[in-house]
Amino acid sequence: MATSFVEEVLDYAQAGGIGTLGDDLFVTIMPDDEGVGPTVVLQEFPGGPQPFYSKAPTINLAWTVRAKDYDAARAKMAAIGNYFHAEVDVILENSRVLFFACNTPGSIGMDTRERHLLRMAMIAKATAYTPPEEEEGEPDDGGDGDGGSPGGGKDPNPGDLDP
Repeated sequence: MATSFVEEVLDYAQAGGIGTLGDDLFVTIMPDDEGVGPTVVLQEFPGGPQPFYSKAPTINLAWTVRAKDYDAARAKMAAIGNYFHAEVDVILENSRVLFFACNTPGSIGMDTRERHLLRMAMIAKATAYTPPEEEEGEPDDGGDGDGGSPGGGKDPNPGDLDP
């Protein structure tokens, strides 16, 4: 169970095949290991522009991908961008979210082991989410992506993210 918004986002990323938590997908700090394959870290950061007006809070996120091979790092970052950008009414464990990439992925250099580092900023507009109560005789089938269970996908009733 996720304990923070960033962990909820990483759970959603893992469900979409972006990586495996604790293996190649991490919160805040990227481990300094010998790995050469793409490693992904997600960080929440303060400040930044508020390009969309909404009563919903804006959460600023930064994705960083590290890999020995530049093309592998770029492909992983593209997968993240494609999976998240302009996703409408994603239901996470405790949040209903709209994601927007703020920029295209860019190189931020190389680490001390000569691995490429790419970063992309993203914003998330999030509001609290409470799953609808199930009607008697119509149980949810448990995570089929219809929004009937926390973390189950997109809201079947998309609408304004303002609370």
